[in-house]
Order: sequence, then C-alpha cells, then structure tokens
Amino acid sequence: MSEEQKVGNFRGTADFLGKQAKLRLEVMLIMRRAFERFGFEPLETPEIELKKVLQGTGGDEAESSKYFKLVKYVDMAEAGLRFDHTVPLARAITMHWNQFITPYKRYAIGPVFRNEGGAGAGRWSRFIQCDFDTVGSASPVVDAEIVAINYSILTELGFGNQFITRLNDRRLLNAMVSAMGITSSSDQVVAILRSWDKLDRTEMRKCRKDLLRSGLCKNDIYYLEDVTRQLVAVCGQPTEQVVAVINSLFPTEDVAKALGDIEVITGYIDSFGVPKSAYQFWPLLSRGLAYYTGPIFETVVNGISGSISGGGRFDKLIANMGGPDMAASGSSFGLERVIAVMEELGISPNLNLASDVFVTLFDLGNQDLCEASFAFATKLRLTGYKVEVYTGDAQSLGKQLNIASRKGIPIVVIIGPEELNSGQVTIKNLKEGAQERLSPDKAVEIINWWLNT
Repeated sequence: MSEEQKVGNFRGTADFLGKQAKLRLEVMLIMRRAFERFGFEPLETPEIELKKVLQGTGGDEAESSKYFKLVKYVDMAEAGLRFDHTVPLARAITMHWNQFITPYKRYAIGPVFRNEGGAGAGRWSRFIQCDFDTVGSASPVVDAEIVAINYSILTELGFGNQFITRLNDRRLLNAMVSAMGITSSSDQVVAILRSWDKLDRTEMRKCRKDLLRSGLCKNDIYYLEDVTRQLVAVCGQPTEQVVAVINSLFPTEDVAKALGDIEVITGYIDSFGVPKSAYQFWPLLSRGLAYYTGPIFETVVNGISGSISGGGRFDKLIANMGGPDMAASGSSFGLERVIAVMEELGISPNLNLASDVFVTLFDLGNQDLCEASFAFATKLRLTGYKVEVYTGDAQSLGKQLNIASRKGIPIVVIIGPEELNSGQVTIKNLKEGAQERLSPDKAVEIINWWLNT
C-alpha cells in the first residue's frame, strides 16, 4: 500500500477496542446513574448546530477557528459541530422552554468537537463530554449540588482522597478587580482574570506581556503582582482564612457581598455531606468561558496538571439566545481526560469483558444438535448470563475450547449426539478442570455455583 493510500485516524481522534471500550462504557454508566440519583433526566441534542448558535455565546471556544465548520451547500445555513453540551441546552430551552418543568435538571453524555489540534493527555478534537445542568433556579443549593455530584462520581470511580473541587465566583473576581482601581476597559479585566487562571501552569511575571498589551501600565502591573502573591499564599487554606484575607485586601461592599454568597454555598456543600477535604474556595479560579456569571467550579487531582471537571453558573446565556430570562448552572466531565488520569493514578476497575458461558456447536450440519445448543444458550441468557455461541466455520471441539480459553470465558457447554439422546448437556469449568453431564435445569444450577463461588 502506497503512502497516499494508508488509512488512519483524523487528528485528535482514536479507536477504542475491547477493554478500553468497556472501561469507557462503565465510566459513563457510573456517571449516568449518579446523575439520575440526583434527579437529572437525559436530553439529546444534535451534534450539528447553526453557526449563529455556536458563535452567539462568546468565549474562546466560540471563535470561528476553534470549532469544526460544515461545508456549506446551496440553500443550506452555515453550521458547525457543537463544542460543548451547554450551548445546545440553551438553544433547546430557548426553543421549547414551555415544555420543561422548572427547575429542569438534565444530563447529556455524548461527543463534542474542538478544532484545537492533536490529542494530548486526555485532550482531543472529538471527545465525550458528560454534562449536567439545572435550569430555572438561582438558588445556591444548585451550585452546592454540583460539588456533591462531583464528589459522588469521583468517589465511586475510585479516586479516593486524591481529588479536590475548587470553587469561586465570577462576581467576586469582578469585584476584586474593580476594587483595585487599575482597569479602564473590559479587555484589561479579561487580561487580569486570564493571568490569574494561568497561575497553576505559569508564574505571574510571565503574564506581563499580555497585561501590557491590554493597556495596563507597569506600576499597575507591579501592584497587581503584589496583590496576587497575597492571594496565592492563601489558596488552599480554610474558607474562613481566605475570606479574611480577601476582606482585608478589598474592603468594598461588592466584595463583601460576593464572599457572603460563597459562604452560603460552602454551608450547603457541608450539608450535602461532602467532606471539607474534598473542596476548597479558590479565589484565583476564573475559567475561560465568557458566559459564566456566578459560581464556577473545577476539579483537580493531586500531583496532576489540569482539571478533570469544570463548570459554573450561566444565568444570561438562554436570554442572550432570545429565550426567557432563566438562571442556570452546571458542570461537566471529559471522559477521555478522566480515564487518562485514572490510568496515570493506577485506578483500574475490575472489568469483566468476557462472556460467562461459551456454547460450542458439535456439528454445524446437524440441525437437531444446533437447535438444542441454541435453546440452552437462550435458557442461560434468560437466567441473566452473558452467553456466546460459536458462530465460526466448522471447527473441532478442541479448537472451539481453545477459543473459549483465549477469550477468558470460564464455562463451556457441549451438546453432542449422546447429550441430545439423553436429554442432558455437558458443562466444563475451564478454570477448575471440572466437567459434568446433567439435565439442563441442574446444569444451570451448577453453572450458577461455579460462577459465584
């Protein structure tokens, strides 16, 4: 095959085989069950959205170069692939708002697309986002519940005490920046927030060029760096200590009100039963999406760069799309990112990919034997077992047993002429080397015993 003819994956995408695919399904199942335990229901939206929907949200992801655009044909509106589940949710609410009972709690698990280059550690052009949002409520209980859901899911996945959900509030960030009195434009505010959000990955002084480009003078930048050092020093400390430092640095009404809102949320988080070791008030967290208006969240893992979940409140997004003025808040997990971190931490759920029972076909040319084998396979499936019937070309029993062994299937069923004439089946335990010829009902009992002891 020539170089031009070689097949491959599109950049930032991958195939997932066998155990990888099984692990992905198991993680998604754990998330879905958690969402439903908290009262969320599913909502499906198309992968394709109109360009005006995708670009009407603001933020980096909505830039024309960051999402995949579809080729435009005659009489076809410009469109692209969704870059998250929140924007399609807002569009769906705008279109069907009177069909939902509020507060409306929905989850969505499915592919999203980012035109941002090749795959890194859990970063892809196409990935599965597991998203949950509550629409129609401005209550801080909604925001506290986000932290509780994160805690429930990551605990069930086996992360133990290795993760922590950070929370902050966009209103507090804006109030702190305003209290410094050094900004005269929204570009400068954005530059400051972006520099704070990068502090997990870089030093503040390395952001000077962007701050200067926004129009801040050197003296203002030096002042900002001094304030930032004091905020960095208190990050990770108990909420009461963080609040005290911020109040001393920014003694304004707006800052005090925003801090009060955060203390209300943390009180509810405690009431949900989330241990204090699993969440932190992190005053420099700002997150990138422009549509966030209030509390914001991000979950990080000890010793690993980057986050595994993130979200926040987006009270204006639906109204900005032309829908009703409805408050909303939510968060999401990137499936590939979560699994990449699980692998890095050595978290490996016990996944049983193999079937429970392998039913051989003694003679493909003997219809009576085949029918008896199919009937017993059906009996086992109705009992709740995963059963594979041999479906290949004619092979000896030895080769069929070898296939079962290579696949890790512990029980094999054989129905030959002797079994058919006596109304029995032969069952073989490949792990123990045991073999029995029994009536079908008794065989089911023994198979159950072998699989559960």
